[in-house]
Amino acid sequence: MSPNAESIIKFNTGRCKKCGLCGYYCPQRVIDYNKEGYPYLKDPEKCKQCYLCFHRCPDFALGVNNNYGEAISTGQ
Repeated sequence: MSPNAESIIKFNTGRCKKCGLCGYYCPQRVIDYNKEGYPYLKDPEKCKQCYLCFHRCPDFALGVNNNYGEAISTGQ
């Protein structure tokens, strides 16, 4: 777990269709949804960086960086 979990997983609202799969598959239940229905990390410090949210997203709407801030996938 990294203290920078919030900066490691980014949600691209331009690609997101608000399907909810990212939150459904999150084993730590750290993903919640804002009033518009877009996902965000509600408890980034509890994120285990398993990236199930990333792998289950059908719209490639998540960007993932490693612990050094280098892009693993931009989700663009």
